[in-house]
Amino acid sequence: MLKLTQEIHDFEYTAIDLNYHVDIINDYKITSAPALLIFEDGELKENVYRFESVTNLLNILERHR
Repeated sequence: MLKLTQEIHDFEYTAIDLNYHVDIINDYKITSAPALLIFEDGELKENVYRFESVTNLLNILERHR
């Protein structure tokens, strides 16, 4: 869903396997996976745990444009 969303809205993202990054789980208090952490200027702005639809992701990203 992120790839499709990226085709509509131009943004950068990095995908990681949280199984190998326990420090990130602890640092950002991630409670479930998948998780989308939205950063602006290096600051965490929002955690998204429900990827309901591409439309929902577009609406979330629109808040951070």
